[in-house]
Amino acid sequence: MPVRPAPVLLLMLALLFPPAAGVFPEGEDRPDLEITGSGGVPVRVGLREAEEVLAGPRENLYAEPYAYLLFLPGPLLFAVLLLMRRRLQRTTVLLVLGLLLLLGSTSGSGTEQLVRTAVRAFADGRHAAALEAFLQAERDGVSSASLHYDIGLCRLALGERGRGIFRIRRAVRVAPQDRTLREDLHRIESALGLRNQVATGMAVHPNVPFVAILVLFNAAAVLFGVLYRFERGGLFILSVLTFVVLIGALVIFLFALHERGEPIAVVAGQEAPLKRVPLAEAREWILLPEGTALDVRGSAQGYVLVKTGLGLEGWIERNRLLFD
Repeated sequence: MPVRPAPVLLLMLALLFPPAAGVFPEGEDRPDLEITGSGGVPVRVGLREAEEVLAGPRENLYAEPYAYLLFLPGPLLFAVLLLMRRRLQRTTVLLVLGLLLLLGSTSGSGTEQLVRTAVRAFADGRHAAALEAFLQAERDGVSSASLHYDIGLCRLALGERGRGIFRIRRAVRVAPQDRTLREDLHRIESALGLRNQVATGMAVHPNVPFVAILVLFNAAAVLFGVLYRFERGGLFILSVLTFVVLIGALVIFLFALHERGEPIAVVAGQEAPLKRVPLAEAREWILLPEGTALDVRGSAQGYVLVKTGLGLEGWIERNRLLFD
């Protein structure tokens, strides 16, 4: 049976990165929440459904140890291509594909019912019960932008404005490419009168270039294996281009990691006074409302140096802030 590198590579990618599960059944309404505040016009925002919470991108895929096993399929195929004869035996093909399927498979978190219970509780107006169920799912290992978003809506429904904004901003931080999340955050903050927030950062999460690195690394290994074993000269340029793009993805990944390392804080609880110097007896300069998002510049003596969306810098007591 002759080797067909392109179908093998496509099958490998399909096994490594299966399509996500569907989300809302057609015609079914999302549970939603009306946000009102000093911003004037109230807005309604919809909860993310259970399928979105469970199938959404993980917060830091690159920090998961199992993710690095996904670098193995390409080298495995490369090794097989070096050792095999020009015509593969059927058992060899099944063995390699079995290994790819094993590495590319993912197991469920076992919390699907818990997340669905949380969504139903929110739809019934039992926001405290929904919050507890979502938090338990998080403790059980669920980690996605949609989960942070739904926890944020639960917090807002319970009157915890600072914690709600904090969670929704974290959702955008996890999935910055999600335009709907960004729009909902803007609408919510506007409705609450929070119009001078700091920016949410670049629209590329490190997960995106990391997945690109996974795909390109495995593709490069297969291409170089086919090129070496079967002397297909036409693949040389494609192999080199794949390697160059792989290096580019690595550079973007490192830059995205650096950007993600810039801390952001949100005012929690009551209004927080901004001071010019980090001293308890220092005079209060400006009062920042709950939910205000700030850039963190430094810290000293139990205070944090922050910068507002208007560019003003000052000191706030550390215990008045939530940090991302």
